[in-house]
Amino acid sequence: VYKRQGQYVWVRDYSVPVWKEGKLIQINGYMYNINFEVEAEAILREKEKRFSNVIEATNMGIWEWNIQKDEMTINNRYAEMLGYTKEELTPLSQKQRAEVTHPDDLRRFYEVLNLHFGGEESYYQMELRMKHKEGHMIWILDRGKVMKWSPDGRPEVMVGAQTDITDNKRTEARLRQSEKLNAIGRMAGGIAHDMNNLLMMMNGFIGIANEKDDLVSFREANMSIETLIGRASDTVKQIMGFTKHRMYDPRIIDLKVVLNDLVRMIDRTFEKNIQIMLEMTDDKAIIKGDQSLIDNALLNLCLNAKDAMTKGGELRLKLFRTIVEVPLHTFT
Repeated sequence: VYKRQGQYVWVRDYSVPVWKEGKLIQINGYMYNINFEVEAEAILREKEKRFSNVIEATNMGIWEWNIQKDEMTINNRYAEMLGYTKEELTPLSQKQRAEVTHPDDLRRFYEVLNLHFGGEESYYQMELRMKHKEGHMIWILDRGKVMKWSPDGRPEVMVGAQTDITDNKRTEARLRQSEKLNAIGRMAGGIAHDMNNLLMMMNGFIGIANEKDDLVSFREANMSIETLIGRASDTVKQIMGFTKHRMYDPRIIDLKVVLNDLVRMIDRTFEKNIQIMLEMTDDKAIIKGDQSLIDNALLNLCLNAKDAMTKGGELRLKLFRTIVEVPLHTFT
C-alpha cells in the first residue's frame, strides 16, 4: 500500500465479507505492516544466492550428516565428483559412503573422525580416495565440523565440504618423478666419477704387476685389483639399490681397518713424490654405515688431494674421536 509519507510498504490483509439476504453489506477486516518481514526475506534470499555462487565458484561438494540417523544430504556437485546424479545418491548414508572409500583410507578416516568427535581436533580434515561410478579412484580433500551436539555430548549434526584434488595429486606425482630423474642424473655423474677413480687405481696396479718380476709383488697387485673390483661391484649395487629404493646398506665397520686398507692401496699407486702419513686414535673406531659409500668418499678425497699436488707433497690422514655440537632447532 502507499503511505501518506510517499512510500510503499508491504502489509498483510485479512478480510471477512458480511452478507445479508444474499447481499454483501460490509467487509470486516484488518491489516498490519509486514515490511520488516519482507525485507528480511529478501536479505535472506540474497545471502542464499551469494552462498550458492560461492559454492559453485569453488567447485565444492557440500554435505550435511545427521549422525544419529546416519542420513546425509548432499548438493549436485558432490554427486558429480563421483560420476552420479544427486538423485542416484539419495538417500545417502555414511555406511554407503564408506563402501566407495578406498580400504587403505577407511581406517584412517574413522581415526580422524573420532579425534574430532572426542574434542581432540576442532575440525575433521583428511585426504582420501573414493571410487568413481566408472570404476577408477579419485582423490578427495574432505573437511567438516560438528555443528550440533546432544545434551549428553554426543555429535548430532555435522556439516562439511569436499574438493576433487585428483589433478593436484597427478601433478605431485609428476613432480616427484621429475625430482627422481634429476637425482638419478646427479647420482650417475657421481658414480661415473667413482668408477673412473676405481679404474685408474686398477690400471695402476696392473702397471705394477707388469713391472715387477717377483711373484709376491704380483700377488699383492692382484689382491688389490680384486679389492677394487669388489668396490666397483658395490657401486653397481648402489645403482640397483636406488631403483629399488634401497640406497643405504648399513653394517658395523672398523674405520681403522678401512683406513689401513686405503693407505696400503694408494701408497702403491700414487707418485713417489707424495708422502702418505696416517695417524689414528688409540680408541676404538667402530661405526655403523655403508662401507661402499665410505670407501668411495675417502678414495675421492685422496685422489682429489693427489691431483692438487702436481709437484708432490704430503697427504696426511688422521682418525680421531670428537663431539659435534648441533643446535636442536636444526631438526625442526
